[in-house]
Amino acid sequence: MADHAYVAFLDILGYKELLAADVRAGTQNFKERMTRAFRTFESVNQSRYAYRAISDSIFISCSERPAAGELLCLLREVYVSFLTEGLLIRGGVSFGQHFQNQSITYSPVLTKAHSLESQVAEFPRIMVDSNILDMYPDLKKDNLVLRSGVSWFLNTVTAATFNKVWAAAEAACAASKSVIERNERVRIKHRWLQDFLLEIADSFKHDRPAPYLGVFDSSELNSVATHARPFVGGSPCEMSGQPCPTCLEGIMDIDPSQTSVQCNKCGLVIPALLEN
Repeated sequence: MADHAYVAFLDILGYKELLAADVRAGTQNFKERMTRAFRTFESVNQSRYAYRAISDSIFISCSERPAAGELLCLLREVYVSFLTEGLLIRGGVSFGQHFQNQSITYSPVLTKAHSLESQVAEFPRIMVDSNILDMYPDLKKDNLVLRSGVSWFLNTVTAATFNKVWAAAEAACAASKSVIERNERVRIKHRWLQDFLLEIADSFKHDRPAPYLGVFDSSELNSVATHARPFVGGSPCEMSGQPCPTCLEGIMDIDPSQTSVQCNKCGLVIPALLEN
């Protein structure tokens, strides 16, 4: 019978595009970022944990059953290490039959971990198989894992690391701005990470930072708002719907008080003339 082990399968999101960018630019920027991210493994007890990276995939295994909590903490460190380098990862971890030597790998649990990553995770998160939590239900304490419907995923942030993780997530989003603008799937992944961190901030009673990524491009909304509107006769100053006389870009609109008009671009307010 095959040995049993915990196996985590991690995928570096955007690997092919980042590699292609290095080739086009004649640099090794992506390689250097990965090298720094992988340094988190330097302190790992390699007699207890085995890991290997091939292309965009990282495999981590541990055959010691009591090490479940320690493994999840290691995966959290790996996640944050990659995020600090602007790299998002997605993954799954399970427990089951696993055999590997220099010639072959026979691992139903690796297939399960890969399935969690490719079919369940969807966003930059690490799914945790429920069979691990069935063995060690105490892992649900202290918010080490979080429930999403019938699934569980690793909580990659603590109250102590929140500021660091938020800053890394915001920087990763900013660095990916051009990709986000042309690829909605990438935008959705960064947006999920932002919203996850905002919810976690609330659970920690942490000051909620300002969001850095919206559902839509607000600059486009401002552009649409400056399009001409139908003229409204009898409005204050008879200017509603007209171009702003100051900035020449905005449109004058009726103030909620109905006593003035205000530019939707520069904020200029012109009160109505009082009748004698």
